[in-house]
Amino acid sequence: MSISFNKLYNHFHDNIVSEYNVNHEIELLDVELLTPNFGRLLKNCVYIATSSTIIKNIDKINNVPLILLQDVTFDFSNYSNLSIIELNNNKSTLEVFNEIKSILRLDTRYNQFKVKLLELVVNDAGLKEIVDVASTMIGNPLIVIDLSFKVLVSCPIETISDTLWYDNVQKGYCSYEFIAELKKLKVIKEGRNKDKPFEVTCPESPTKKVVSRIRVENRVVGNILLLECQNTIEEDDYIYLELISNIISKELKKKHFYKNTRNTLREEIIYDLLENNLVDDRIIRERLEHSALVFNNYICIHAIDISKYKMKHSIYERFLETQILKFFPHGYLIYYKGYIVIINTSKDNNLEESPSKEVRTFLTENNLKMGLSNQFTSIKKCNIFYNQAVEALKVGSIIDNKQSIYKFEDIQPYVFLYRLKDSIKAEDINDSALNLLKKYDEENQSELYKTLYLYLKNNHNITKSSEEIHVHRNTLRYRLEKITEILGYNIDEDDNSFKLYNSIKLMDFYNKINN
Repeated sequence: MSISFNKLYNHFHDNIVSEYNVNHEIELLDVELLTPNFGRLLKNCVYIATSSTIIKNIDKINNVPLILLQDVTFDFSNYSNLSIIELNNNKSTLEVFNEIKSILRLDTRYNQFKVKLLELVVNDAGLKEIVDVASTMIGNPLIVIDLSFKVLVSCPIETISDTLWYDNVQKGYCSYEFIAELKKLKVIKEGRNKDKPFEVTCPESPTKKVVSRIRVENRVVGNILLLECQNTIEEDDYIYLELISNIISKELKKKHFYKNTRNTLREEIIYDLLENNLVDDRIIRERLEHSALVFNNYICIHAIDISKYKMKHSIYERFLETQILKFFPHGYLIYYKGYIVIINTSKDNNLEESPSKEVRTFLTENNLKMGLSNQFTSIKKCNIFYNQAVEALKVGSIIDNKQSIYKFEDIQPYVFLYRLKDSIKAEDINDSALNLLKKYDEENQSELYKTLYLYLKNNHNITKSSEEIHVHRNTLRYRLEKITEILGYNIDEDDNSFKLYNSIKLMDFYNKINN
């Protein structure tokens, strides 16, 4: 095994004071201290010495890489046969020698590690064997999870001393409570943008962990965790973990890891449907049949936001999952992109009915919010209606963040404005007649704009509107006459009422988006 001279150049970069004819590509097999009475020099060996030692013996040295500690000043530029890096005197020759020896040892171990794991991939040993061997070689437990926080595989469970992860591995997946707490951690949010392994600790699971993302064809498909259970996690382990992650990505790409288990096949097809990866009806039917997934005539998607979930039960109880399945016994659950996604299905055309009072109470008490898609009949369109459920959540929370359930059909008029929020200007939304009303209110400290909104909202009911705005009915009638005078048309005509009410709602929504 060898390393390049360039690797040493980068390692000592901050200590370099001068360099001459550096051959960055030369491969090095060993390192030696160069003493005054040196013998035959090897081409693939880097030599460590002081500058003064080399100056005294410069005619005896040819075509070898040198790393020198500058104890005297000398210009080596005329010696084109020498590849030299001169370092400052912050380190001794022995310290430099030991550092390079350590780099060579690490590189040798790294390559042995790599060869062993690649042999397992080539020989179709399987993901479990790869993780077991890698765990033994690195000296600590390894766990592989997918994006829905399902445990795909782990090292032998008896090696895991972390109580929470022992429970996760034993059950085969992480609880929604655990996921909710994890998502709140700053280090997790920052880690999403990192390509290198990063450290994670959390109050619920204080064991030190290092996480590396697993990519298949440039798409993140999961994570591998290294737990500090048996040995202290060293700096070198970050490099090994990245290697293991790359090896696992090669294995996952082969798709042998599914082992034909129905639960895993179910999650895979649901994930692919949500990702819009399936377009062929025949393939969808075959995969549904193979996974024993049955979707009835009517389907609806619910998306539950757990980002603000307030945990009141033990993280080991898995309270959320138990309650959700109680409310939606025929639903299929998966954690996807920050949401608990429920694909609810029924033989009856009743999925668009509002959820029960018990569901609303459960969501409110646990600081959860849920978005509902419109009802649909083709599971192939899962991705479209998942996005509806998420948009119902996002848009509904902007309109009224005190609610716990938002239906897409209720927020539909605002969807296009929300989607185009970055390109639409206030002038595109504002109604000139309503602006006149606002201007009048500002100049006269009146409430004509609010009065008009409540009058239209209450379907032109004078009594109800006057009670809501706390004025006498005659006062309300006077205000309505003034509004008609300013606007210049009859506000009780259907077309005018429809236009005014929707303009008010859209203007209000636009202002909320931008605030």
